[in-house]
This record gives sequence, structure tokens and C-alpha cells, in this order.
Amino acid sequence: ADGAEKLANLAALTYLDLQRTRVGDKGVKPFARLENLHTLNVAGTPVGNPSYDVFKNMQQLHLLDVTAAKFTPAVLPKLRAALPYCTVLPPTP
Repeated sequence: ADGAEKLANLAALTYLDLQRTRVGDKGVKPFARLENLHTLNVAGTPVGNPSYDVFKNMQQLHLLDVTAAKFTPAVLPKLRAALPYCTVLPPTP
């Protein structure tokens, strides 16, 4: 298994900082099963629009940082709306 799969097996994981790593859209898919994950930082990674479908279902998140990731500006409001109890960074301009 790759690194993302190994991390996704840590069911008690609550905080995951992947800032400025090479994790991409394929790599974040396994994190959807981390039910205790409250904070996920993918700032400065290649993660982008395809990950919207993964993140929108992660209702347990309190903080999601996608600053300088590859999301287009049109997707960020949709992501914020899908995660009403989560702070999605970067902040709305």
C-alpha cells in the first residue's frame, strides 16, 4: 500500500498535515474513511477540483486548508456550502 493508504488505516487520526507534499486527488480518496479526522491540511499540493467529491462528504471536518492547492475559484464556494460546520481556507476574499 502507498503512504496515503497506510495513513487511511489509522482510524483514530484526528489531524493530518500534508502541506506542500505531492499528495494529489487520487491520494486523498482513502482519507474519506477517516471518521475522526477533524483537521486536514492540503495547502500547496496538487489536490484540486476532482477532490471536491471526496471532501464534500467529510462532514466531520472542522478545518480544511486548500490554500494554494489546485482548486478553481468557482469550486471553493461549493466546497464551503457542502461543509457548513467546517472552516475552509483560504478565507473568502
